[in-house]
Amino acid sequence: MTDEDARFQLAADAARRIVRQCRAHVDTSTLRYAGRLAAASASTPYGIEAAAAAQGQHKLALQWKVAHAEATSNAMLSHLLGLDILLQQGTFYPLPAMPIARSIAEVAASTSWALAANVEPDERAARGYAGLFRSLEKSISGSLASDAERHRVLREGIVQDLAKSGVRVVRHTKKGISTDEVSQVIVGRAHAKTRFQYSQRVAEEIPTIGETYSGMSGVVHGEQIHLSTSWLIPDTYARLIGLVVQESVEAWSRAMHTWVGVQPGLFINPNERLKLIHSVPEQYRAAFDAEDAQASAE
Repeated sequence: MTDEDARFQLAADAARRIVRQCRAHVDTSTLRYAGRLAAASASTPYGIEAAAAAQGQHKLALQWKVAHAEATSNAMLSHLLGLDILLQQGTFYPLPAMPIARSIAEVAASTSWALAANVEPDERAARGYAGLFRSLEKSISGSLASDAERHRVLREGIVQDLAKSGVRVVRHTKKGISTDEVSQVIVGRAHAKTRFQYSQRVAEEIPTIGETYSGMSGVVHGEQIHLSTSWLIPDTYARLIGLVVQESVEAWSRAMHTWVGVQPGLFINPNERLKLIHSVPEQYRAAFDAEDAQASAE
């Protein structure tokens, strides 16, 4: 076996095990989601928002976040299941695996942003409303005419209701002309935009993979140089999949569990991360070691 073959085998096996361990963790967490919501104490981020909603404050924002957390959990599990099945094949298929890994990063970043525990309640409410309006705007632009009109009426009704409680809604401006589309929601001094780029959101919420995520675009979008190298350096792609999935699921898990006041246990064997690093050619390994040392220090 050549050095290249050995590196690929080490990286691919580690990536497979990381994906399987992440899948098991997300599966268990998703099954316990409803129970953890019900058991969340009043001091948790969710408990604080639930108490406010019971008093009529930002109820819609909370309802959207609860539904969003459930939907993204199911999406995360589905992506991991598909990726696990793909990686267990006798042949390693880096091209179809890359888009799934990127989707996992996007779901994790979306969840981390929506449920952020390190921001003030007004900021979390603004994000909840922004997510709600983004969903409505996507429905309006992508639905049949009759459904689009129904969603427009719903949007305007929500805007009017929020105005009564002091929540400001900013409309999108195109070429100096105001449109009906909601672009920003302001709660107190906090504000949240409905529009965003996933590359920016991943960079903000999961900074450890921000550059990696952007670099995977060439593979996903069919750039010739990336398509060719997927067969020449499969160990690189196996490492990318393993690292992106691990960092993404860890970010998703932190957001989901912190929101309801639960401390998640270790669910990925640290040795798998080490195997990914050891699969890097020795002349390039120092950079990975330095990144891991910095992450451990933080």
